[in-house]
Amino acid sequence: MRILLTPNLPRSVRALAHELAPAGCTLEIMAASHPGYADAVASAECLIGLPRNRFDDAFFARAPQLRLVQLMRAGHELIDLAAAARANVQVATVGATTSAIVAEHCLMLMLALGRKLRWQHEAVTGGGWLVAKPWQLPSGDVDSVPRSFDGLGGRTLGILGLGEIGTRRAAGERIRHDGAGARPRRRAGARWHSAGPVGDLLETSDVGSTSGCRTRPPGS
Repeated sequence: MRILLTPNLPRSVRALAHELAPAGCTLEIMAASHPGYADAVASAECLIGLPRNRFDDAFFARAPQLRLVQLMRAGHELIDLAAAARANVQVATVGATTSAIVAEHCLMLMLALGRKLRWQHEAVTGGGWLVAKPWQLPSGDVDSVPRSFDGLGGRTLGILGLGEIGTRRAAGERIRHDGAGARPRRRAGARWHSAGPVGDLLETSDVGSTSGCRTRPPGS
């Protein structure tokens, strides 16, 4: 079997991919911009990766040997599933495998926002830690310190778009959601409230988070 992995990946990941490739399989790893990409697509039986362009009838026509597209993410919005079916190509995703990681990333951004991490970083790298604590300086401008809140405890998180990632963000906060999508899976310590329209959701939340897939390909 000929396998095409795209886009290009770091050397350590490429080495691991070759190590995990089944015996008897030929593995090629390259980005869509590579000069040999068209030939690799034409001969590939399995394509694994993160497509950057729409996989439609025209694409599948250029891949007559292709039988499986394995996406390295949950979303499949760039794949024309009807075109894949016409070409007898199966499409698979990783499902909820990465949802916990994405949810943790969102929590990291919330903490960074609440504690003014960017301002703190720039204050330190631009002039020393005391610049971020002007009250410790004889003539410091204490009013220059931006307002921040004291953490996420007791705050309200507004989620626009429920799903696996959205529900995984709930860990003890008050949760308000727009009511769209799947029914939220209850998590211990989280208090769920349907906020109705998006405008009401934003007005009643301390932090807002959006989860959803792109329904149109880039440039459409």
